[in-house]
Formats: sequence, structure tokens, C-alpha cells
Amino acid sequence: MAVTYYPLATIMKAILLLFSRYSGEFMWPKFSRISIPYTYRPQYKGVLTRNESLRQELAGMAKSFFRGANGSRNSGSSDFRPSGRAKEPPKTWYLFEEYHDKIREKVQGVIFSSNIQDSDCEGERNLTGSFRCSNPSCKHVWFSGKIAAIIRKYNQRDSQLDYNVQVYNQRCKSCKSLGIMKLDEDVYVERVARLLKIWKGEDVPEVSHDFKQTDPHEDELCEGCKDGRCQRRVHRQR
Repeated sequence: MAVTYYPLATIMKAILLLFSRYSGEFMWPKFSRISIPYTYRPQYKGVLTRNESLRQELAGMAKSFFRGANGSRNSGSSDFRPSGRAKEPPKTWYLFEEYHDKIREKVQGVIFSSNIQDSDCEGERNLTGSFRCSNPSCKHVWFSGKIAAIIRKYNQRDSQLDYNVQVYNQRCKSCKSLGIMKLDEDVYVERVARLLKIWKGEDVPEVSHDFKQTDPHEDELCEGCKDGRCQRRVHRQR
């Protein structure tokens, strides 16, 4: 009687095929040289299931997208950075003093002030940016082109002008928690500098802005609306 000998790889393949009939998934060790579809099983050391591998990949992408949110101040780069200091609970509004140097590059004779009372003049503007929910159990992220902001000026001697910009936070639509804000820095600097130049009597050319469709503005989620200082709310009441 002739005896047939099979290569070890073939025998292993047959065993795995039989086992996969009962497990419901086709398996093959990653050390195999045979190119076939496979699903790694957790019992193989250092090997992940396809779903687990995908989850880890997506988690890595999310961490990369929000990198900087735990150790930096407000926005100002391509990384997602929270409003306020690290580990500080989110606030209903913020003053972005760290953008003052960029404002000074565009407007001469301006000084940042942290005083939000008794201003000589105020102007309301909408800013743009994105938000991440501050609730750790909520993953909601949203974009807004209607972030309420109040720009204030305080007249000083020798044509000096003190100013500040109070930017209002928004709340998550899913769980109503305050958001972690990332402002569009370029829009902030352009709109603040433009109004400061107007107040200083400088010639300011007309500018056009690209239109970007965003979700409808919801008053109950906007801290500026609650404070009666949001342009969107004022326009609807007229």
C-alpha cells in the first residue's frame, strides 16, 4: 500500500480549514507564505482580528486629529487645541490674548486689555471654527461659521487703542455639554484687525468672503445667544 506524504504547510492548512468550519471564520497564521484571505484570531500572540485592527487604526487617526488638545492653549495650528488652559474646564466665553502679536502686525498702536467693562465702543462679529464635545463619553464634533464674538475698544492718549475680543462657546447638540473650541485663526485676525483699523480712521478696502454652508444656528446651543450678544439672534428678532 502506497503512503502519500504531505508538506507540513498543507497539513496545517487542512487543520485550520476544518477548525474554521466550527468557528465561522477562515483563519491562517501570519507566518504562512500562502497568500489567501484571512482573519487573525486573538489567541495567536501578537495577532489581531481584522475588526480590532481597524478599531486601532481609527483610534490612531482620531488621536492624530485632536493632537495637542491636552497640552496646549487655544487654536493656532493645524492641530486641534482647546480654548483655555490645559486641564481647565471649558468656559462659556474666552479672550484670545495669544493672538495679539498677529493683530499688532496688522494694526499699529493697539494694546490688548482683559477688561470687558465700560468700553468706548463695541462691534459684534461672527467667527468660524470647529468644536469637540468636552464630555469624554461623547464623540460629537461640529463646525460653525457663526461663532459669536464681541470686539471692544478703549480709547487712550496718543492715538493708542486698547481692545479685546470676547468669543462665545457653543454646546454639543447630542449631550448639551460645552464644546472645546478651535478657532479659524486667519478669520479671527482678519476680522478683528479690520474693525480696529476702521476705529482708528484708517482706509479699509472691501473684502469678499467665500461662502461655506454650515448647519442651522441653534439659539439654545449658543452661549452668545443666551447672553443676547449673537448677531444671528438679533437678526431674527428684527
